[in-house]
Amino acid sequence: MAIRYTEEFRRDAVRIATTSGLQLTPEGPNIAGRDGRKWILPNPEAVVAAFRDNGADLPIDFEHATQIKGPKGEAAPAIGWIKDLEVRNSAVWARVEWNEAGQSAITSKGYRYVSPVFTFAKATGDILKMISAGLTIETCRSEP
Repeated sequence: MAIRYTEEFRRDAVRIATTSGLQLTPEGPNIAGRDGRKWILPNPEAVVAAFRDNGADLPIDFEHATQIKGPKGEAAPAIGWIKDLEVRNSAVWARVEWNEAGQSAITSKGYRYVSPVFTFAKATGDILKMISAGLTIETCRSEP
């Protein structure tokens, strides 16, 4: 999902991303990646409920460091925290609290895309819950 850089966003990118939210998934139910992977978001409200039931903020990092570097014992600091989720037009959106590194990455346009990490049912592809998100320089999504 591309982070949209409107003129207002360029002037105060962090405020916009914080107040208007960050879109984690496209509108469902069918979600496809450029690499051929496919998922289904049949019940985005259940994804939000799972987040709230978990009772903990979710990290946002650079390039999925939490999943790639963390298991190797390498540093994988968060650059922001997902504080809440909500559904808008069958898409999952996050309210994010950015730290200084995250704010800098957004305002400098060093990273353009956000990539969610979620669990899904292998048999059906149904998205079950969010785990984290990464700011990335490439997108997996088939949308611009």
